[in-house]
Amino acid sequence: MIFSEGLMYIIKFVCLACVWSLLAGAQTASLQGPTAGAVYDRPTRSIRAVAGIPGSAYLGAGLVNDVDFAAIAPDGRKALLVAGDKWTLIDRLDEGQPALLFETQAGTPGLAAWSADSSSVAAYDTASATLRLLHTGGAGIECIPIETPAGRVTALAVSKAGKRIAAAIDAGGGAAIYLLSPGSLPVSVAVADSAAAIVFSEDDATLFAAGTDAGRLLAIRNIDSAPEPVSFGEQADTRIAPAGIAVRKQRIYVADRAANLVHVFDASGLDELEVLPLETTPAQLTPLSSGALLLNTRQSVSDTVWILDTTRRPAVYFVPAGE
Repeated sequence: MIFSEGLMYIIKFVCLACVWSLLAGAQTASLQGPTAGAVYDRPTRSIRAVAGIPGSAYLGAGLVNDVDFAAIAPDGRKALLVAGDKWTLIDRLDEGQPALLFETQAGTPGLAAWSADSSSVAAYDTASATLRLLHTGGAGIECIPIETPAGRVTALAVSKAGKRIAAAIDAGGGAAIYLLSPGSLPVSVAVADSAAAIVFSEDDATLFAAGTDAGRLLAIRNIDSAPEPVSFGEQADTRIAPAGIAVRKQRIYVADRAANLVHVFDASGLDELEVLPLETTPAQLTPLSSGALLLNTRQSVSDTVWILDTTRRPAVYFVPAGE
């Protein structure tokens, strides 16, 4: 199809207008200096950069404003934003000049999880019980509906390249962890209490899950052939109340909201290596682009953001907000 020069100009103008409408309030100047990543800041309804390096970082000005929900990719470049019933996928967040990749109309997701390579994000709309996978591949952006078993999704994880989604589903009479793939039927890999958090291993061959009812930790090995659930963490002095789980350099980190601790386990032998005390109650363990892990986000203006730096010796730092 051949367009006239005038029509092409009109199309280009309309597309640019849509982009700037969606990203209204975004900074247009590039970020200056190092950043440790970006976080969603609920009190200001914005995505804000963690400016500086762990230990001397602070929350910078809003990069994107008027946001109701956001899930930021581990690379710090991409993010899934929700404003009202509109989902928007953006890129170049780390440059301070967000660029629109994709948008669609949907409900408000209650859960969202990115793959470790930042190629894919899964989001679950609790109101409609709908799971979608947004994949940024060579053929462009794909928004793929994913079939789920009946029940409430309590945790999500996505493998590299978005090939598989792990979902913990509570059906009321029991809970299980499933592997989900586009165009395939769900496959149960473990029966477990309601999982608060799940994560793929660095090679995507194992799932690690943290349960809420009995405080049980599971390593589910051989998920592609004969899944083998193995419990670990029983040596902990008290039952763990997990707020999040993450894997870094063959170490499993489990945030314990009951005891204000982070338990560190060896990913191979599953032995507990150390326990890190916290000065705050953790609410999550979400990767930041610097290699650190986000322990919480602000829910009110009086809150402080805390991060766990795992790049060297694990250390915990607070991040003040530069209002």
